[in-house]
Amino acid sequence: MSKFLKYCIFIFIMTMGLPGISQENSSVELSIQQGHSTSIKMITVSPHLNYIASVDENNKLIIWDYRSGSQMYFKYLPVAISGLEFTEEDYLINISGGGRNYQLNIQESFLSNGSQLITDFPLEAISESKIYKIKGAKLTVYDRQTQAKIKSKTADYFDQPFHSVVYSSRYKKTYAACEDGKIYVFNENLKLLKQLSGHLSGVNDLALTNDQQYLFSASSDRSIIKWDLPTEKQVDRMSGKSFPTFGISINKEEDKLIFGDEIGNIREIDLGSTRLDLRVEKHSIYPVTATMQLDDGTTVLGGKFNNVILKNGEEENILHIRKNSSPLMMNHWLFTQALDIYKPPYAGLNAVLASPSQNRLLIASDINGWGFEYLRVYDRKTDSYSNKLFHLNTNDIINAVFADENSIVSLKSETQLIVWKLSNDLQDVEQKFIPLEQKFVSMARYNEHSVVLLDEYGKLYICNITTNAIASLGEGSYSNVFEIGNGNIALIDRSFQINVASVENNSLEIKAVLNGHQDGVTSVAYGQKSNRLFSTSKDATVKIWDIARAELLVTIVPIGQNNAIYVTPDNYYMMTGKELSSFGFKVKGDFVFPEQFDPKYNRPDIVLDRLGYADDNLIEAYRKAYIKRLKKLNFSEEMLQADFHLPELEVAVSTVTNSVVNSESLNFQISAIDSKYPIDRLNVWINDVAIFGANGINLRDLSINEYKNSLDIPLAKGENKIDFTIMNQAGAESFKETFVYQNSFGPEKSELYLVTIGESEFQNSNYNLTYAAKDAQDLVNLFKQSKRFKEVHTKMLLNNEVTRKNVLSIKDFLKNASINDEVIIFFAGHGLLDDQLDYYFASYDMNFSNPSEGGIAYGDIEGLLDQILPLKKILLIDACHSGEIDKEEVALVSSTQVEDGEIQFRAVGDDVIPKIGVENISELTKSLFTDLRKGTGATVISSAGGMEYAIESSKWKNGLFTYSLINGIKSKDADLNKDKNISLKELQQYVGEQVNKLSKGKQKPTTRIENRAIDYRIW
Repeated sequence: MSKFLKYCIFIFIMTMGLPGISQENSSVELSIQQGHSTSIKMITVSPHLNYIASVDENNKLIIWDYRSGSQMYFKYLPVAISGLEFTEEDYLINISGGGRNYQLNIQESFLSNGSQLITDFPLEAISESKIYKIKGAKLTVYDRQTQAKIKSKTADYFDQPFHSVVYSSRYKKTYAACEDGKIYVFNENLKLLKQLSGHLSGVNDLALTNDQQYLFSASSDRSIIKWDLPTEKQVDRMSGKSFPTFGISINKEEDKLIFGDEIGNIREIDLGSTRLDLRVEKHSIYPVTATMQLDDGTTVLGGKFNNVILKNGEEENILHIRKNSSPLMMNHWLFTQALDIYKPPYAGLNAVLASPSQNRLLIASDINGWGFEYLRVYDRKTDSYSNKLFHLNTNDIINAVFADENSIVSLKSETQLIVWKLSNDLQDVEQKFIPLEQKFVSMARYNEHSVVLLDEYGKLYICNITTNAIASLGEGSYSNVFEIGNGNIALIDRSFQINVASVENNSLEIKAVLNGHQDGVTSVAYGQKSNRLFSTSKDATVKIWDIARAELLVTIVPIGQNNAIYVTPDNYYMMTGKELSSFGFKVKGDFVFPEQFDPKYNRPDIVLDRLGYADDNLIEAYRKAYIKRLKKLNFSEEMLQADFHLPELEVAVSTVTNSVVNSESLNFQISAIDSKYPIDRLNVWINDVAIFGANGINLRDLSINEYKNSLDIPLAKGENKIDFTIMNQAGAESFKETFVYQNSFGPEKSELYLVTIGESEFQNSNYNLTYAAKDAQDLVNLFKQSKRFKEVHTKMLLNNEVTRKNVLSIKDFLKNASINDEVIIFFAGHGLLDDQLDYYFASYDMNFSNPSEGGIAYGDIEGLLDQILPLKKILLIDACHSGEIDKEEVALVSSTQVEDGEIQFRAVGDDVIPKIGVENISELTKSLFTDLRKGTGATVISSAGGMEYAIESSKWKNGLFTYSLINGIKSKDADLNKDKNISLKELQQYVGEQVNKLSKGKQKPTTRIENRAIDYRIW
């Protein structure tokens, strides 16, 4: 049974009832890589190198998986932290702050009261004979025994202090973190040796690993850098891949969401589309904090930049907060444009709101450095502005709202509301001041007569702006309040819950409590027709809620620039792209890569069904695509249900603890046990290449439940991601054990083993081709010219040499290749399907009426690349029907056309057509899901789809696929990013586009299987 049954290991989780995303004490927690959203002030590493812990100035604690550098878990701590330290158990971390002590159990995600006081001493480091202390921008060394001062050194700038210092006894060096963004490296006598640069802002804390192989630095730029101390080079950077979201809005039809993010992107999601289409536009280098979708189709955008933008289709109207000729605008242009120096925007928007008619916009602006803020109203119909409505003597307008078309209420930090009455032409303004008896921190419109106020202690009040009467709405502990319309408000409490409420007779009625955000809620939007709430948050998510059922429907996580993942509370998800690198799962104390969950939880049909926008036919098509995918992975839905027993695996490295090595191989100690079923096999992959073959190390014949062994694993030069799993005879596979090493051992240049097989002549001359043999020769001639390889070894089989025996003997030729070498196998000739729809490459003496007689089966072809050492290996097939085919969806028919003018089709045997009435679920499966099959670890590129012909012509004097490949390399047109290198992925993309274009859509190359872990230079 296929190794992909390993994904069944997660079904035991399903019997436990998954409790949602990142909730405490859950067995599975989705780990989104949002990182820190503010300056990191403290960092520590666990003694056994399993975890890294970091805390930022908002008291957000993140636990990172040490080996992968991935964020595994985060929690907001109740107090400002003064000490952070792992225990010897590694999964327990002691925390101190505010005079209290806590202990976090990482495996259980549980915070409890602790007994041990931990105090952080970042200002002092101790060696065998010296003490190093920092004070401001000065580092001083003292004699440890006498306490006598020996020497002092200062940072480059006196106003840029040191923040943290550590001493390495292994390398006899002191490392000091500085506000100027550098790490100063001194010897024992305080001689400055060098400065480590990599951070974009001040470095706040340092942590050494126990073996002193690595130094970790935490910075105000919100990233953590891992430094290799022997080389003092950066080897990894840990930071967020998702960013806080802001300013959500929903259109009138309630099927299109728009929101902004911290790095200036505007994201638009079409909830009614078949793939939840995501459109991303880079709007600014500053956060986009406000969006509105008006009923006439106009979108309003605002944020921490210098204007408000109105967009309607291709039309764009920019409302400048200040005139372009203002001194501040000129100053900003000079720095950012002429001198290319980063400077924060000179103005920002605290609010952009629409009046009830949506004809007027209210803009609350702050002007940096001028000491005040103002409000301004813009009339869209007359294209005119009101005068500036100043809040004098304060630079803090907390909030402002339209009460009605001509009335505005604004709250300032001093205890005062101002009601502004505007004339119809916006030129005349009346003010009314409403004194407040305490300080309020937030305000929201309730109706045209009232606003809701939130005080600094989290209590709510309602103020009638006509009578000036203020009434308490009872006890509460809230952090923010938003208007959502329909007589409701949204109250955000201190645990980030959203409380949907209304006010009746000065009494607060909570209608729904929506629990799921993990950080501050930044905006909400209400869909009246659907009774749904949409929210954004600093936790880098957007959430869609059903208010009537008080239920979270879907969480949207924008990933990187162009992708998003849609997740249900029980961890089912759908992705706009097929990239799995930006999230993972925490299972107890382990970070698990998403590939191991993907076959269970990647369910577009479930996500679309929960959202409720898609029709039943689309949902059913997606479900069929999911079932099709399971069959490809050789298991069924039933295998993912019920309880399922898991084997257990532990892997340890025998000799090294560093992730940077200089070694031909590493020795690993393997320990596996299964209390229920015999062990079947051990699987080992390097960069997704099965180094012991696609079927692993066979243990079935041993009939054992326990396996222990020591294995030498070869290493390639560069990065080696080594994965281990154990599988039992019931088909269940253990959690993956993963190790990542950067290896400097290996040759400067690799060698290429190139095998080309081309057949233009056959024993039955009726099937002869013109250019297939020439294809094979041309490819050899091309690669012999390459200067990238130390040596190019070639083996070519042409025409009558192409027998099944000769092809299978190629394996002996490839056994000479080392792990750092590269392999390319190329076939050109006839490809055909037998009556069972199995694919064969035609040999010279094959029986064309029965391909299994002498034909070369696809399994034999792919087997040439199995159990050979090279990690970089490609199989190219320029023949008809060479793409993967779904036997359930096609039927055989008699062969049709084989020539079309100058074009000849490499076609023999029967044709393949889709079955009548069968939807093309295979294509849908490819578009929705990442292909997780590893196979041999080779990338297999076919010249034509499984139902297509391959073309050759005198116009190209080659097969079209081969012509495009060779021409793309020779002309350098396949160098798509113009970096003077042609990578495998670039060549795939170029050849695919060119063949499709030149054949006018008659031939489309396809990738049968792809090693997603490896992309490397081809030319």
